[in-house]
Amino acid sequence: MPQSFPILLLTLFAQTELPETLVLAERLPANPPEATFSFEDLSSQTALTLDQILLTDPAVSLFRRQDATFANPTAAGLSLRRTGATATSRTLVLRDGIPQNDPFGSWLSWTRYQPGLLESVRLQPAAQAAAWGNQSPAGTLHLTTRLPTEPFHQTQLTYGSCDTLQFSTTHDFLNPDRTLALQATAYHLQTDGHIPVQPSQRGPIDTPLKLDAQGLDLRSLWKPSDQFTLDATLSLFQEDRNNGTALTRNATDAHDLSLRATYQTPELTHQATLYYQSRNFESVFTSQAADRSSESIALDQFDVPATGLGGSYSLKWSPHDTLSLTLGLDARHLDGETNERVTFGNRLRTAGGTQTFLGAFTQLSTQLPHNLQLDASARLDSYHSHHGSLRLQNPDGTFLTNDTFPDRDLLEPSFGLTLSRQMNDLLHLSASTSTSFRAPTLNELYRPFRIGSTTTSNNPNLNPERFHSAELTATLTPSEQLKWRNTLFAHSITDAIANVPLTDTSAQRLNVDHARVLGLESRLAFQPSDTLTTTLAYQFTDTRFTDSPLQPNLENEPFPHSPRHRLHAAATWQPTPKLSLGADTTFSSHIYDDALATRRLDSAWQTGLSATYQLTDHLTLLARIDNLFDQDLQTGLNSNNILTLAPPRTLLLTTRYLW
Repeated sequence: MPQSFPILLLTLFAQTELPETLVLAERLPANPPEATFSFEDLSSQTALTLDQILLTDPAVSLFRRQDATFANPTAAGLSLRRTGATATSRTLVLRDGIPQNDPFGSWLSWTRYQPGLLESVRLQPAAQAAAWGNQSPAGTLHLTTRLPTEPFHQTQLTYGSCDTLQFSTTHDFLNPDRTLALQATAYHLQTDGHIPVQPSQRGPIDTPLKLDAQGLDLRSLWKPSDQFTLDATLSLFQEDRNNGTALTRNATDAHDLSLRATYQTPELTHQATLYYQSRNFESVFTSQAADRSSESIALDQFDVPATGLGGSYSLKWSPHDTLSLTLGLDARHLDGETNERVTFGNRLRTAGGTQTFLGAFTQLSTQLPHNLQLDASARLDSYHSHHGSLRLQNPDGTFLTNDTFPDRDLLEPSFGLTLSRQMNDLLHLSASTSTSFRAPTLNELYRPFRIGSTTTSNNPNLNPERFHSAELTATLTPSEQLKWRNTLFAHSITDAIANVPLTDTSAQRLNVDHARVLGLESRLAFQPSDTLTTTLAYQFTDTRFTDSPLQPNLENEPFPHSPRHRLHAAATWQPTPKLSLGADTTFSSHIYDDALATRRLDSAWQTGLSATYQLTDHLTLLARIDNLFDQDLQTGLNSNNILTLAPPRTLLLTTRYLW
């Protein structure tokens, strides 16, 4: 499309300039936490998917030790600080204030978020996330899209190991008066992947984890006056995956539409959002011979439609720099089901239902005497789960199972409180406490599933998880070159949802009476010179099921896939203005693949090298080597003792053209 056409279209509206920043419904305190990843961090990376960048932070983990390039989306739920006892997210992910977690299972498709399109990524801990309610008991992750305030055009091409190819292009168009902007991003990612099963166990059925994904993001911003901004987005995404054998696969289709209106005066900000999300997921599971010489389809999950419809209204009053008060209402309605063909008996299984959340929240940030900063939030959710059902139908039309489950209505409160103080030029202290909840997903309530030889039953009587959290943070800044932040944190979890083993071949989703997470997080940033930057981040986490009357063997065992120690160290050296060199390493201690801690995965080191060279004012070249020493990083050990591995050493080369 010629550039003159969108500019001609945009001149139809010309009143006042678009803002450099747009107030978003992020419900952040007056002094929000620093962005975990800035625009510079995100744009300088050669990562194929956003979660590859996120996983350099020790507080961040997906359920398995595998990024979304090769991981099944159902195992890619996000849980900060190891709070996830299952693959379901305990962290709410938001893009420009819109929830991103899947309506049916709360998982995330990380391949759809282009790092170069984001202005910042911000991790918000539990106490500062209470205003968001369900799905945020461990915190929230805010993805803020870059605003199209200037003409911008960028194309990026990456090629690398396993015939990996990624292409993306982004274009920002503005009218002459800069009152209307259009932003368009298209992307494609494909890779032949690697064979995940360790070499000694592979058989004829084992194939690489292939991925083919593409998407389109469209955004428009209109500012007809100094006070009013209208922001509309449309996002389309599709991916297909091979899951490591000839017959196993999964696919995702996602369509999102959102509209946000903001009216801002010096003291008051009104903001209303409305969004619609459509998801469709499918997956094929097989039963494999012991020698992996053959396989047969065990389950064809051929149609998993889900929708999310929601909106919010918030009013923020900021009479001066030291006080802000936010009041708001929001709602989210989720509808989803799974349709599966069970090969054994050629039966058809359908399971699903609906959930509705209605919430009212308030958030206060104010400066108190003695240089104290207070951030407090409170929220009340009305949670409705209804139309739940599970049906298993024989080929002749008769029902082996035909269950409908009673509707449930609950009220769930959430609170958060943070006190902080700048003690002196050297030391800043903060302490926070919160209580929040996570309702069981439609997937957890109504769908049974099988992995290997273990069948896990659904449970329509699951109670919401209730989190009580506390943390204490001390930040030392002895100089402009050195910053050291240390945080002690604790989560007490009542009715934690876990896949509880009952026999050698059966399990059930159950509420464990009590579990807890204790930990220490330490982050050090040191810039000894203008050309050298170093960072060191470490997290110690101790997870435990502490009270489990229904399965006493679970007590005192750690959460699955939760390492006690995780460390990431990185250094960036810029010997010339055009050349930048980087090195990083990540350590993760051993983990267990099951809730009873019987299947152990070894500890692992991963080291990477990167280089960036600005060839011209418009063209930049990037290179990245991951898993430099070709370590065997173990990602899973199922009940049949099949061990899976992350990718071997990989090389990626990227060209980025900006004009």
